[in-house]
Amino acid sequence: ATTEIYTLSLHDALPISFEITDSAESAFRRVGLALGRIDGVTATPVSALSSHEVAFKGESFLVRLTAQGEVVRIDAISPEGVAIRGGAAGELLGLLKARLQ
Repeated sequence: ATTEIYTLSLHDALPISFEITDSAESAFRRVGLALGRIDGVTATPVSALSSHEVAFKGESFLVRLTAQGEVVRIDAISPEGVAIRGGAAGELLGLLKARLQ
């Protein structure tokens, strides 16, 4: 028998995105309310981009909502337009997921 050992870091455990079942409008409002309740978050809604511009733990990024029917995907996007997995953005996505699901 072979034993394989996998090491997961905190970075590996952070979500790159998550989904909630909701309408786009309701999800946008709920995400805004949840962001406002997380300590250390400054968030400004950017409805034209279906996003919230966020500053958290010294990092700035967008929390983007993408609607696909009644499912809304939530992810974090860098100023360069690239999906963010780790750091403050990944931590914030984890906090948001816990509050919204």
